[in-house]
Amino acid sequence: MKWWSVVVLAACGGGANAVEKPVTPSDRGAEQLIAATRAGDAAAVEKLLAPSVVLGGLWFPDATCRQQFPTAGPLAPDARAAFAKCLTTLPLAPSVRAHAYPEIAVLAYDPGLEIEIRFASHGEPAIEWIGYVARADVRDALPTITPHLIVEHRIDLPPLSAETTHRLDAEAPAWAWFKLCLDGDGKVTSAVVRETSSAVAARAFTEQLQHTTFRPVVLDAQPTPVCSLVFLRHPDDDRPQQARPTLPAPLPADAPDRPKVSPKRMHRVEGDAAITPDEAGQRWMKDHGFTESRTDIAVCIDEHGSVDYAGIARASAIPGYDERLVAAARSWKYEPVSDGERAVPACTSVSFIYHQRKRSPGSMK
Repeated sequence: MKWWSVVVLAACGGGANAVEKPVTPSDRGAEQLIAATRAGDAAAVEKLLAPSVVLGGLWFPDATCRQQFPTAGPLAPDARAAFAKCLTTLPLAPSVRAHAYPEIAVLAYDPGLEIEIRFASHGEPAIEWIGYVARADVRDALPTITPHLIVEHRIDLPPLSAETTHRLDAEAPAWAWFKLCLDGDGKVTSAVVRETSSAVAARAFTEQLQHTTFRPVVLDAQPTPVCSLVFLRHPDDDRPQQARPTLPAPLPADAPDRPKVSPKRMHRVEGDAAITPDEAGQRWMKDHGFTESRTDIAVCIDEHGSVDYAGIARASAIPGYDERLVAAARSWKYEPVSDGERAVPACTSVSFIYHQRKRSPGSMK
């Protein structure tokens, strides 16, 4: 298998070919930040900082900056100038990958770190959050490295068994995004599924990753525990893609720790999905000039297919609408999800798109 070479080329959640996307607010903000850091212009970098900035962890080649900003958390007001100066020490460049949300940019810098930056969704670009890629919570604190660097440190990739290959062949294409973490010796400490085509693929690739070996990753002459977002796919497909692959959208922070399965493999058997904003919400859209809205809902089920969690992954601006969608989703029922041997709990994402102009009901994707 050659899936490690596919990390750069593979498409986003769903495993489909990558698609060219329009310029987003984060694209403009990233361009300005890269230009300012390359020019060493700390004042211009500081102007890009929103009034409130949250740090999600950064590794600085400069030892003084590492001491000044060693942990994640809100950026203190009196530290803004120092932080902006430290950012100018990073040789920032666009990552080979993009984010699922238009307000988030993905950048990389030598010696192989990958970070996310969330910009304000309206107005001039303003950095609200900056830190390691795919950080789930405060405990998820290890530096994240690029797909190129993790590939360079791989020693051995065990092949899939004949039985596993047969299972994956039956539902090809099979794929999964993982947050893979290594200790200072290069040993795999965790392989957490972030998104997958199916529970069968998640189980197969998890077993393969757990037996993959790596050389230690060295940062500033020190073996360092790190993580990386990696994409696995079966069968191999080396066709070149024209656009940057898209990282999986995260589940809400309070969602259960379960694999996020493609909606194509999650079959709803009970519950209404044609849910529109109420009259007040529709008036709000008209008054504010909105003709379309989108809400992403995270839905999780137990082994029996009953929904035991529903939450907002990406909110719309319509007052009260998102809460109505979550309430409806909690009454849904799905076919149980199997990993090939038994029924397992799983999560998925459901997108509701409401078009005001056509007076159509909300559609689910």
